Amino acid sequence: MIRCFNLGDIESIIELESKLLGTTLGESYFKMAYDNEFNYIYVYEQNSNIIGYVSFSFDGEIAEMLNFCVDEKHQGKGIGKALYLNAEEEFKNKNASSV
Repeated sequence: MIRCFNLGDIESIIELESKLLGTTLGESYFKMAYDNEFNYIYVYEQNSNIIGYVSFSFDGEIAEMLNFCVDEKHQGKGIGKALYLNAEEEFKNKNASSV
């Protein structure tokens, strides 16, 4: 299931980033992003586990992808594509001129 992230997802996102990237943007970044009206983060949740996420900034006109991560065990299954297409649809509904 794809949904907007919430503060309870931060720990799972940090673990996912650390595992795949060897680094993380950190808790303070995600808390700031949660409170920022220009940041949008969508998670892919399966069996109550976050297995991927994508984040964008959106200024009301242009949506720009900032981060993108899918657990390696779930790569190649269309999860990343689903996350992107979901976000693209959301921004088109907000009249974005570019995603």
